[in-house]
Amino acid sequence: MQRLIPLVTFLACAADAASISITGFVSLVPRAMPSARRLRSTRLRAESQPSSQEPMTWEEKLEQLLKFDTPISQRQLLLRDLVQEAPEIRDEIRDTLVNAVPRREDVESLRRQVVEDILPAARSEGPEVASRLLSSLPALAQRAVTMGPSMLTQVQKEGGLPIATLIKEGRSAFQRTPEGLETPMYTLLYKVDEFEVRQYPEYAICTVRMDTEKDDRYTTDLLATGQAFRQLAAYLFGENRPKPMAQVTLGEAEPPAADKGVAMAMTTPVIIDKSVPKGATMSFILPSDYTLDTAPLPRDIDIDIEKAGGDVLAVRDFSGFATEGEISRQLDKLRDAIALEGKWEVVDESSDAFKVFQYNPPQTLPWLRKNEVAVRVRRKGTGGGEGAGGEVEEPIQEGDEDFDPPSDSA
Repeated sequence: MQRLIPLVTFLACAADAASISITGFVSLVPRAMPSARRLRSTRLRAESQPSSQEPMTWEEKLEQLLKFDTPISQRQLLLRDLVQEAPEIRDEIRDTLVNAVPRREDVESLRRQVVEDILPAARSEGPEVASRLLSSLPALAQRAVTMGPSMLTQVQKEGGLPIATLIKEGRSAFQRTPEGLETPMYTLLYKVDEFEVRQYPEYAICTVRMDTEKDDRYTTDLLATGQAFRQLAAYLFGENRPKPMAQVTLGEAEPPAADKGVAMAMTTPVIIDKSVPKGATMSFILPSDYTLDTAPLPRDIDIDIEKAGGDVLAVRDFSGFATEGEISRQLDKLRDAIALEGKWEVVDESSDAFKVFQYNPPQTLPWLRKNEVAVRVRRKGTGGGEGAGGEVEEPIQEGDEDFDPPSDSA
């Protein structure tokens, strides 16, 4: 029985990750399919549209080729283009796989997380996790039953599967940084091997408090994090109500119906904030088109729309799983490096406040996962103002104030 506990816990993790991934994918399908309707081959666009239009990617061509209603003549053009591009497609796939080969430090981090964090938790908490998972299965099954027919209807309506989206989601499993997702711009103020300091502008977030069983389980309480993720994803993908006149600000030709939500694009990173007195919050960053004034209203009363950013953060990155144990180890290294370096100081040393940034979807290979821990800092000796979230500082780079200022970074 004891040998089965880690397996049960692993299956719980996989099931929860799958439910998150499926929820996100199904929510993406309605947004991806209408855009597929507009796809044309490069030649057809050149004949019927201005040359300024971006050419189709090979994924879009494959999607259009496999659509039910694509004319034979267009299929021939698409197939010819794909055959001609076969060497480039092969090289792209090869490069993606080569870049996914784990580095030694990534393997060491992953081994530490599994041995020191995941397996001990599985042995001690496996039965509890399994019990909670079993109790949640009816709700998961109901969601699957609800989403399945609507997805099938959408596929039939649009004439085929969103192949380009499926390939993109599959490719994200082999990428450290997901492609095509907006992330907040920031100014790089300082950089050394152990950490970097960033000045973030203000941005809008949707946020929800996580209902964790224990205060110290803010990333590995799978049911709590999965529930928070699904709530925020539902809001982002249309479970919302547009604010009056928001459509004018966003340039929409027609105001959306009062009962019709606004589907927004997914962004990165997902933010876990432990700055609250107890527990933690999970937040999604809203696309930059939206502000507090234009963001649609949540239908879920547990979700809040808030202003975030506008602060200076010392950030340290790490790969693998963002377990509480690994986060604690990385925070210790970050704070030690800040103190040793001597130019910066944590804004409130007496507080355990910090943020965790997670950039990857659930299907990303573990050693490729990009995570960051962040604490608010200021220049040493500046008191409570400069560098703590007020004035924008002058950029510096690579630990040397004589370097030329870098441009804004993403």
